Amino acid sequence: MRFHVKLEAMDLWRYSVYNMIHSKQGLFNIFIAVVMVALLFLRWGWLSTNLNYIVLFIMWILIFAVWQPVIAYIKAKKQIKSAEGQAALDFEFGTQEVKVSQGGQEIKFPWKKIVKIVVTRTMVIIYMDKIRAYLLPARVIGGDMGEFSRLVHKHLEEKQLKGI
Repeated sequence: MRFHVKLEAMDLWRYSVYNMIHSKQGLFNIFIAVVMVALLFLRWGWLSTNLNYIVLFIMWILIFAVWQPVIAYIKAKKQIKSAEGQAALDFEFGTQEVKVSQGGQEIKFPWKKIVKIVVTRTMVIIYMDKIRAYLLPARVIGGDMGEFSRLVHKHLEEKQLKGI
């Protein structure tokens, strides 16, 4: 099973946001933003007498809920414009190993080297460890998701799979 992947900035952004939301920091950011929104509405009468507090609360909400995803998008755009970001990846999922090639370079690894595979609505994330991962956008897999799922289930344990 082969896939030719040309990542876009939105692919990298979605991956960054996924990691943000599923980390302790991401959960903390969401919690703070929700608390600030709740306090803003629950204490509106008290806050409306002091514009400084309203501005402060709105700034906190923007920092925790908007600023970080915007920064992640800017970084994704920058990364896609780099030489590595411009080159497409070719994936070949075989019965014994997975082969990834980019710009004339090739790496092969056995299925057991894959730590985890996560499937979201927009992408498949293939984790090699806690930091390194390969992204397969859903638009690339298309109608082959069923076949890909069967192949993955043959080679990995159920605890290594999420959403597939």
